[in-house]
Amino acid sequence: MALTNDDRLFITQLFDIKLEPIKKDIDELKERVASLEERVASLEERIGSLEERVGSLEERVGSLEYRVSSLENSMSSLRDDVNYLKFQNENEILPRLQNIEACYVSTCERYIDKAGKIDEIEQDVSVLKTVAAEHSRILKNIS
Repeated sequence: MALTNDDRLFITQLFDIKLEPIKKDIDELKERVASLEERVASLEERIGSLEERVGSLEERVGSLEYRVSSLENSMSSLRDDVNYLKFQNENEILPRLQNIEACYVSTCERYIDKAGKIDEIEQDVSVLKTVAAEHSRILKNIS
């Protein structure tokens, strides 16, 4: 049985009528898929940007961790130095200062005690000078 052109036309029209809703659904699906593809591409770009930013943050955090570690080491070293200085002050410097202070205080007290005697000695020496000068003059006249 051979198909005539009219039969073929009828079958084509029948398929067109039956496929029309499916074509519309397919076109709608194509549009939705294209929209989804655009949104996925946009999300991929945003994720790429976020990955870059996270990578940058990781680098900065790594740098900060290194710097904090370095600061902690410095603080530990400073703490050791301060403890050493405290120990040295308590065990070496303060006892020496106390010894020096004791020497100066006792010397000062002796000077204060002897200050009045120095004035007396000054007067005695002045009298001795006068007497010695007078005796010298008398001895010169005698000779």
